[in-house]
Amino acid sequence: MDLTRCPVFSQKSYLLDLLPSPMAGLPPSARYFKAGRLADDFDGDGIVENGYMTTGGSGGRQFDSGYVEAVGYDPKTGLLKYGYSMLVRESQNPYTTFILEAFAFYRVR
Repeated sequence: MDLTRCPVFSQKSYLLDLLPSPMAGLPPSARYFKAGRLADDFDGDGIVENGYMTTGGSGGRQFDSGYVEAVGYDPKTGLLKYGYSMLVRESQNPYTTFILEAFAFYRVR
């Protein structure tokens, strides 16, 4: 797995994250994180970081869902700066509609 919070920006064109299979005997699912400049200022410091991002989702008659996950690295040092993730599910039932957002900020001393 490439996406284990690597402390240094690897400059690979993509990272691969294997997710365990929901059913025994099936192969794991893969998420691809594409490299680039993260123009959304996730940490609010005004600096555009290098990093990796993936998005996904699905829609249907009963509900829509989606996610985004980003890993940002300091452009000067190449060290891991933050991890951001957001999960959303919207449905006709207000009890099953939610937004979960997490932000982890890393400091290297």
